[in-house]
Amino acid sequence: LYTLPLLVVAIWALCLRRWTEGIGKAVIIALVLSTAYQAWCVGAQRIVLTRAKDLLRQSSIEQDKLLAIPLPFTSLFWRAIVLKNDNYVNLYMPLFGDTRHTTVYIHPRNLSLAGCLGKNSAFSQLSSFSRGFYRLDQHRDVIQFSDLRMGLTPNYIFSYAIAKLSVKGTKEMPPRRIFGPRSGPGDVDWLFANLLRNPKIRPTEKPHWIKATDLAHTVGQKTAQLGCHFRPPDG
Repeated sequence: LYTLPLLVVAIWALCLRRWTEGIGKAVIIALVLSTAYQAWCVGAQRIVLTRAKDLLRQSSIEQDKLLAIPLPFTSLFWRAIVLKNDNYVNLYMPLFGDTRHTTVYIHPRNLSLAGCLGKNSAFSQLSSFSRGFYRLDQHRDVIQFSDLRMGLTPNYIFSYAIAKLSVKGTKEMPPRRIFGPRSGPGDVDWLFANLLRNPKIRPTEKPHWIKATDLAHTVGQKTAQLGCHFRPPDG
């Protein structure tokens, strides 16, 4: 959304044969709108981070890392990602709301699989790029890396197969992009309900939903095991 006004002006300018005074004014207006939107998002992010920290403090949780990002196509509904040990928590928060309007989901990061990767170069580069906001998953005989910042659980945009598992060990493979759906069933209804401060459980994450009051009893209980731990591949 930040680049949309500039994109419109750029397309308009390309359709004209020469630069006009009107285009110059349009560029200025587009820059003002884009800058105002960016400032709005920065302010909104601070509000969401403050509320997320307050919720964690009330639950006596000291997070390892915390990040707040807006949901696609809106700056009024946010997701705060909390990293704690082998778990990550999605806090979905409407900007104009409070704890009553926040829904909480806890997911595993499966960090024990990292012990199987050794000096895997793709894992090293991707984990650095994600700034620690990632999860690992085993799909049959493949270890998959997903960047938690891009997309919604479990439909992450930035997911790669990075290693193959076998009873003989782990073999590094050229990173292969994993393509899949970008949203889950019921996401549109869920988005609009929460925008209107009507907390609704996201169908795709329903098995991982917890009450905000139970946060202290569920987060941080599991710590990743040292070494390589995985399910034997089928066959």
